[in-house]
Parts: sequence; structure tokens; C-alpha cells
Amino acid sequence: MEVVSGLPFKFYFENIDSYGRTLPNNLSKQELEEYNSICSEEYNWNSHIESGRTQKLINTFYSWLKENNAITKDINDSNLVYLCESYTPPTYYKNLFLENLSTEVYNKIKNGEIIVIFSWFSEPLYDPDFNENIERICEENNFNVDNFFVFTSANNIKNTSKIRHISDHFFLKNSAEFLKYFLQNKIFKPNTFDYVCEIVNQNIFQQKKEKHFLCLNRSSDRPHRFGLGMFIERHNLWDKGEFTFLLCDKKKEDDELVEAFSYETLKEYTEYKDLFYNKLPIEIDTKFLMQGNQLFNFGTSRIYYKPIYEKTAINIVTETTFSKNKVFISEKTFHPIINLQPFIMFASNGQLEELRNLGFKTFGHVIDESYDDEENNHKRFKKVCDEILRLSEMSIDEINELFLSCKDICIYNRNHLLSFTKYDVFKNSLEKLNKICYGI
Repeated sequence: MEVVSGLPFKFYFENIDSYGRTLPNNLSKQELEEYNSICSEEYNWNSHIESGRTQKLINTFYSWLKENNAITKDINDSNLVYLCESYTPPTYYKNLFLENLSTEVYNKIKNGEIIVIFSWFSEPLYDPDFNENIERICEENNFNVDNFFVFTSANNIKNTSKIRHISDHFFLKNSAEFLKYFLQNKIFKPNTFDYVCEIVNQNIFQQKKEKHFLCLNRSSDRPHRFGLGMFIERHNLWDKGEFTFLLCDKKKEDDELVEAFSYETLKEYTEYKDLFYNKLPIEIDTKFLMQGNQLFNFGTSRIYYKPIYEKTAINIVTETTFSKNKVFISEKTFHPIINLQPFIMFASNGQLEELRNLGFKTFGHVIDESYDDEENNHKRFKKVCDEILRLSEMSIDEINELFLSCKDICIYNRNHLLSFTKYDVFKNSLEKLNKICYGI
């Protein structure tokens, strides 16, 4: 039985609410009872997510499956897939996965008649504890571990488990579509900000830059972002760029920063923790947040405050993850590409290499990009910081010359991003699954 995409899989969903709407798999009896007690024509599962009552999904992958006629409610169909999808790390399913299986699904898994997919496509997730737990469940219940997969946007991972991981780039198509939207419509008026979002055009290369850097951070809780703030504070680089550091739950202790710094290096930064933390929040465009919106709940994918891109030359990207061997290309990477800026990145090793594999170009002719080859987090963090410091010591005229030398690459990268408007992360991943399962 083939779906529209030409692939043989049918995704089985066993839960339906009283209005005939499909619900996520692997729900507990308690979860179902809670939802059914409050659902209505207006209140659906997405409302349930927005209310904070659950983080199990029935939208991102499910929408694609529905469009491609890949859904079944018949447990007797062949080539079945049982999908578990969530915003949260895999541990959300780890402990109760077996308990929440229906008898029918349990037997199908035991007989090797269902493939199980855990999908975390919106995050760069690789969780050894989760993998170990699923392996244990398979062993104890005589499940074939070869029928268990994780779909993730963590690339370049060193998978040591028996649970096979299929990686791709969830944000690539969305970013390409956002760029296409802006090029066609010129502006976007968000319902969270009291300004109109625009992207720069090629006239930007005729304008003189006022500052070296642009670096936008909503959450400063991640070690590499908090560490960057301490670095900027230590070297007094605030006047060299436009920086935002919005949220941080508390000042970070040394053991929370060891992903970016060695304990020895942290001794040099002790006095800068308080100095940086006491400056927060550091805002620019969020001063225009409309009433009722908070620093933690606005979307960032299409939010471009054009003046800060016009006046700055080099984008310092702080990706979601800095961990080694966990490349994640999120919308943060595409912001400078969309706005014609060269960039330097706090990210996993191999991030620039993966961009080049996708056909993008980077800026090794003006920026030392050797940090991308460094697996050691501490050494990679220092290399990026050292290069930022070197660039900061250039005069603004030199920075403008550097920026102009990047013109052709910046224009190429933006045009190349447009080629991904039809990129299909779900179909790509299912084709990889098909090849693994059936050799096709």
C-alpha cells in the first residue's frame, strides 16, 4: 500500500477524540481522561499544548502525513509505523512508553509488524539515557531493536546505541520560505512587536557600517551564551556591536559553564559573572514588544529589525547547541544569510562543514574558521572568542572593507537558500527509513 509520496509506510494512530480528531500516540489513560473532560469544538489537542498541559505533538509530522495520505486507523494494515512526537527531550516518553502501549500495538511490535519512530525534528536531540532505556525495553519484551528509530535534527552525531537515528535539517525549508515571503511581500507585521519587519536588500553594500558585530540572544541560560556575555564584559566589547541577552534564570555557577570553559579558565572570569548577569536583560528590538507579550514567548523566525542589520557587519551566531558532534542548523544560522551578513558561529564542530555540504559558502578568506574542526568544546570556544577579539581590534574602515569583500558570498548564500523552498525533511527521512528497512 503506497502513500502519495511513493513510500510504503502507513502511520497508525489509535486515539481519536469525540469530535473525530486524531490525537497523539502513547497517551496514558490519565492523559486521555484529562483531555476528554475539557475538549470541545474549539478546544483541540493544539489548544491542550498551548495551555501547557502536554508536550506530546499532533501537528508537525502529522500534518505532512495527512497531506500525503499516510495515516491509517486500521491496526491490520501492513508496513505500519507508530509515531511518538514531542517538543521535549526523549525522556518524556522513556519511562512510560511501555506502560502506555495498547495491547494491540504491543503485540504488533512484538511480532515485528510495526516500526516505532520517536521524532524530535525541531531539536538537536541525542539522548544516550533514552537510547539505553529503549534498548532495555526491547530486550526485556523481546522486541526487535532494529524496528526502533529516532528522527532528529542533530547531525554529525556519533551514535553508539542500537537505536538507529535518522538526521536531517528541520529549519531549512521554513527559512527558505520565510526568505521567499520577504522578497515577495517586502514586509511582515508581527502581532507581538510594534514595528514592521523587513530584510535588507543589496543596497546594504553601499552603506557604511557603524559597528563590527550583531549578536541576538533570547535565552542566556545556555553555557556558550552566558560565556560569550562574560567574554564581552571582560574585554569591554559592548560598544563594538549590537547585542541582546534577554533571559537568564540565575547567575551561572562554574559547573554550569564547563561546556564552554575549563575550570582553570573560569578562574580568569570569576569577577565577570556578576558584572554580566547584572546587566540583563540587554535589549534592542524587544523594547517594542506589544502589551501582553513577554521576553520568553515571542517567535523569532520572521522577526527582523532592519536597522540593526543595516548598521552592523558581522553576525555572531550562538546556535542552540555547542556540544561536540551535534550539528544543528536552526533559524539562527539563517538570519545572517537572509540579511546578507558574514558570520562566525558558536556551534558544534562541523557546523560550517555541514553548511558547505548543503551548498552554502562560508567566509574563510576573512575569518579564521579553524574552530569548526575543533572537537574539544573548550578549545573551540576559545578559538571563536580569539577571532572575535582579533576582529574587534580592526578599525571600522577595515571592517567595512572586510564586509564588502564578502558581498558575492552573501548574495550567493541568500540566493542558494531560496533553492530549498521545496526541501522536504519528512520525505527525505522516510526515504532513508525505506532504504534501511527494505533496501529501496
